[in-house]
Amino acid sequence: MPTDLALALGVFALLGKGANPAVRIFLLTLAVADDLFSLIVLAIFYGDQLDLAHSASTLGAAALGAVLAIVPKFPVQRVVAVLSPLCTFFVIPVYVIAKLSQGISMDSITSKTAISLTIARVIGKIVGITLFAWLAVTLKIIQLPNNLRISEIAGVGALAGMGLTVALVISEVAVESEVIQGDVKAGLIISAVISGLIGFIWLKKPLAR
Repeated sequence: MPTDLALALGVFALLGKGANPAVRIFLLTLAVADDLFSLIVLAIFYGDQLDLAHSASTLGAAALGAVLAIVPKFPVQRVVAVLSPLCTFFVIPVYVIAKLSQGISMDSITSKTAISLTIARVIGKIVGITLFAWLAVTLKIIQLPNNLRISEIAGVGALAGMGLTVALVISEVAVESEVIQGDVKAGLIISAVISGLIGFIWLKKPLAR
């Protein structure tokens, strides 16, 4: 599971038991598709700069998770119930702060790069994902489930702005300047926080009715 997906699911978990399960499924599907296409682009344009050993270790962890799910009598659900809140609300946030805070200064936070990136990710994710879904439904390319609305897809689009993992990898291989990398990290953190708040408020409103 990418770091950003864990963050998005953490925000979704804060919605409580009344949250629409279809929204969670759409969020998971979108995250997988988003990262998949991003990695394809990354491999095409920056394939010679990728660390194969690091990629292999990530795939190994994913494979281990898949194997544990089919091991007989392994208490997967019990382990997930214990570790999921700990990872979502403590381990992941601490890791993100420790990983992204390196190289960030006050100048990075107020830089044009950080501000532009924040605006582009927060607004772009919502508009892009919502518009694409609306067009696909309007043109009858896809059909939404009866319990999933376009307005909820917009909320998922907001949560998608919390993406950090692939964006960080692309910035590390595409940007040589450490100063600009710090600006990018600042923009990613700010956009993730704002996107998380917007997504939570957006998806919480229908539950309050």
